[in-house]
Amino acid sequence: KPDDIDVLINRGTAKYKLKDYRGAIESYNQVLKLDNKNSFAYYTRGNCKAKMDDIPGAIKDFDKAIELGHPLGNAFYDRGLCKIILKNYQSALYDFQKAIDIDPNNFSSIGKKGICYYQMKQYKNAIEAFNQAVILKPEAEELYTYRALSKIALKDLEGALSDYNEVLK
Repeated sequence: KPDDIDVLINRGTAKYKLKDYRGAIESYNQVLKLDNKNSFAYYTRGNCKAKMDDIPGAIKDFDKAIELGHPLGNAFYDRGLCKIILKNYQSALYDFQKAIDIDPNNFSSIGKKGICYYQMKQYKNAIEAFNQAVILKPEAEELYTYRALSKIALKDLEGALSDYNEVLK
């Protein structure tokens, strides 16, 4: 019954919030037995798997949620986070860009793009991404720190110092 799906999703959400990820996965598995095209169940089950450090399983669920047309950029963002854990920065960049295409003001995705570029030693691209993200969320200290590190890599010590001073304000 459709009502059962809603109840199971709500039960899974409650278990997730209680950090009972295994229990939440069981609820989402039951949803998928009733409706194997439920993108929300795949998406949230992917988050549970990520919390349990099953990164390949999480990516597989995010892939399915995206394939089924999960309407939010969150699936791309969360899949990108998993790919960062696996140090698959180029592929993570793609996911963060897709999340940005859906929500151009998503400072988190823009900032994570910067981190990918930084890890790939593409410091100018990293700085550009951090510049965009800082405009959207000037109080995000991590952005200034990574931008400073990128500037140090490019020998812009004055610029790096300015970013560190911004963090210390």
